[in-house]
Amino acid sequence: MNQVTELVLQDPIGKKERRKPKKKRFMLHEINATNDIKYRGPLSYRHLRIIGWLSFALTQAGILMAYGSSLDKSIAKLLGDIPSFLQGFSGFMMPLFLLATFSTILMAKNGYKRLILQYTGAIIGIYALFAFVYEHYLVGLTNSLFTQGNIQEARETVELIFLLANQGNLAGFNIFVDLLLCTLFTFFVNYQPKKAFKGKWVYLFRSFAILPVAYELACIVLKIRSSFGDISITSWIFPLITTKPPMLFVAFIILALFVKIRERIFTSRGYTHEEYQDFLKTNVNSLHFSLFTSILLIVITIVDFLLFLTLSGFVLTKIGIAGDAASLVKNWGFGVCGGVAGVIPIVLLFSYTRTYKDNSLDIIIPIAGVGLLALVYIEGLYWFLKYLPDLIKDWTGKLFK
Repeated sequence: MNQVTELVLQDPIGKKERRKPKKKRFMLHEINATNDIKYRGPLSYRHLRIIGWLSFALTQAGILMAYGSSLDKSIAKLLGDIPSFLQGFSGFMMPLFLLATFSTILMAKNGYKRLILQYTGAIIGIYALFAFVYEHYLVGLTNSLFTQGNIQEARETVELIFLLANQGNLAGFNIFVDLLLCTLFTFFVNYQPKKAFKGKWVYLFRSFAILPVAYELACIVLKIRSSFGDISITSWIFPLITTKPPMLFVAFIILALFVKIRERIFTSRGYTHEEYQDFLKTNVNSLHFSLFTSILLIVITIVDFLLFLTLSGFVLTKIGIAGDAASLVKNWGFGVCGGVAGVIPIVLLFSYTRTYKDNSLDIIIPIAGVGLLALVYIEGLYWFLKYLPDLIKDWTGKLFK
């Protein structure tokens, strides 16, 4: 009998009950374009990047306001809780950027090569912009206004301002460092070499994934040691320091392994790597990825909080002040993932299978994001210079009091 024929069952009373046949449930390896689900989240990687850049700009504005508040109590009273509120958007920024990066990698041809070159160029560009602003504006203006032609003294003055503003904390701001490290890790774990590293040599290629992990760990160690005053920091390190909380990097590692484990399951059923690449483009896998990511974000938020409590307790035994211990641990990147859970509704509406034929907007978005970020810092510099005479007067009065 045909499967689509309705089954007619006769009950004891003589009444007829009609039942529709159950739809066949396909196994993971059986999903393809012909039996894929219709649902696709309405948000694409572009929407995530736009929201991410806006969140990044708001976060940096909050950080600059917090610096201003730390330098002058009247500024702190004027701004109130605004800096803390704006810095809360940091929980939105990084997960969205990372998911957008994953989307590009999974769906685009030569995605790794393009992203690695793009993020490397962006890191160099941000560093060059930082050097220009530092030397031309900060050192140049300080030299003109205060040191009267002594450029070395001007540099030392700017370094002292950085030290006072950061209070020994090594805080990065170049998000492209994080994106490059995450892309490199995914590249070494999931990319299938076509020419070199054939056969057993592929394990050597996979082992290179330790390099971005080592860089991440080195940044954490530098942040911890600088916070205790074990090492002296320089402002030229800031553009090369990671910005994301360590647990978000752990989440990204798990996502990369999630894709790799699925490939192992898929190929163990007799399918090829190329067929798995087609499976990655299905709406079913996109939905599974969003659901898995949402659960993962909840888990890492809980683990991050537990690590924060543990590390705060350990530091408390060293310095004996609870508030300072908690602040110190947060500066290391722990206990700051609370806002990540707010990204989950966006993640559930996201589908990495949404792509575009015209990629010109993908170039405009980061340029516009960097421009928005530059505007935030220029505005921050304007207000800093505006209040600088009062701040110097206040510092001088405290010094010679």
